[in-house]
Amino acid sequence: NAFMWHSPVLGTRVLLTTIEGSPGTSIGMAYYSETGVGWELLRTIFPSDDTYPFIISPEPFVYRDSSYVSYALSTRPPGGEAVIWIAGLDPGSDLFRRVSDDVPRVRRDPEHFVLEDQVWVFYGEIHPDTDKMVIRRCLAGL
Repeated sequence: NAFMWHSPVLGTRVLLTTIEGSPGTSIGMAYYSETGVGWELLRTIFPSDDTYPFIISPEPFVYRDSSYVSYALSTRPPGGEAVIWIAGLDPGSDLFRRVSDDVPRVRRDPEHFVLEDQVWVFYGEIHPDTDKMVIRRCLAGL
């Protein structure tokens, strides 16, 4: 999972986020800035909960001139129980927020929907009674 976008905070430099580590052993989500001659590591985001040691499906987005990423922390990739988070990616940002509830459920593929005055995060969740995928949404609180 690698994604590129332009950062308003860093003078529209091209940014890249990717999962670091090999399949089944992710160690973090790295965030790089293009320098003109290569890539500079700006920061690495590590799983914040030992129960969910894998970062999966990062989706960066820009809202009100700041960069963020939505992602899932999972017990195992793919298909394990997961919780959905967002994080701020701009230099100095300390935003880390769980946006799903913490009930153990299989969740996957968080996607953002940016409106003028708010951001929604949508994700798939396996319904515990029917084993069917349902779409959930939550406000990012930005």
